[in-house]
Amino acid sequence: DHGRIFIVDRVKNFFKLSQGEYVTPEKIENKYLSSSSILNQLYIHGDPSRNFLVGVVGIDSEGAIQFLVDKCDTRRSLLTTSELILNELNKKGNRTLLLTFMNANCRDQLQGFERLHNIYIEFEPLRLDRDVVTATQKLKRPSAFKFFSKNIDDMYSEGSLIRPIRL
Repeated sequence: DHGRIFIVDRVKNFFKLSQGEYVTPEKIENKYLSSSSILNQLYIHGDPSRNFLVGVVGIDSEGAIQFLVDKCDTRRSLLTTSELILNELNKKGNRTLLLTFMNANCRDQLQGFERLHNIYIEFEPLRLDRDVVTATQKLKRPSAFKFFSKNIDDMYSEGSLIRPIRL
């Protein structure tokens, strides 16, 4: 209206969803990460042929245990190894609870199409040895997509975890 342009992010970091919405993943990642103390990493992916976003979540191990015990009614005695914790976290019901928790924390900061609809959880998914981040810990989106492509395909095949739930 005033003849001004606002640059929100790098052009290469924008993508468009199937219904025409433009998404800035870095902005969304920062909103999620700043709204929850148990999240320590996040990679958001959107497919132009789909109408929702999916994400690879890095979660704090102590926060994960506390979340499983408090919100998912999991017995602490079942959470003795990292493998057992991740298996429990990646169960569909527990992922749905975590995703609902994450979206509730960002409800006022994100529009509906910017919210995640499915997630895959690890303790530290974005590591230098996987070649998905630079030495300065900046995400390499094409490399991350390539590395997590099976997980992303699985999330899209499974569909939205929150669609039946009104946000």
